[in-house]
Amino acid sequence: MADINVQAREPMSTEEVKEQLKESIERTREDVVRDVRRVERAIQKEVREFTDWREWVRSYPLQTTLGALLIGIWLGRKLF
Repeated sequence: MADINVQAREPMSTEEVKEQLKESIERTREDVVRDVRRVERAIQKEVREFTDWREWVRSYPLQTTLGALLIGIWLGRKLF
């Protein structure tokens, strides 16, 4: 049979439990803050890319040119 070395531990004091809980909460809080910041940066990047008209022109040159032409014609008829 395998020799299993089991150490008998004394029950933890209330102060030890409190300290472990505080450390666990602090680690969890730091993890959450790090994750929120990572998500925030990702969202900001997506918004910047989505709202950058130059990226739209690079990605869809024909469509944006035609769209600008149509908007120009429409505005020209409305204003003049």
